[in-house]
Amino acid sequence: MLYTAVYLMDEIEDQDGLPSWIMGSDPGVITNIATSLYACSGLALNELTSRGVDDGIVVELFGEFNRIILMICD
Repeated sequence: MLYTAVYLMDEIEDQDGLPSWIMGSDPGVITNIATSLYACSGLALNELTSRGVDDGIVVELFGEFNRIILMICD
């Protein structure tokens, strides 16, 4: 989900090489889809603790998650 969100945001921002299914779409709609995917990614990571994944690992994953988001803003 995160990588799809990153891809969508990058395509909307750069307007280069847009795939056919995005071309002609309202950028606001695509941005909302990407933002929803970011949120769903975070919720999925949060769910890991209830599935028995060590809290320290989940914290590391959240750090990586945020680094990826910041990297696309570069």
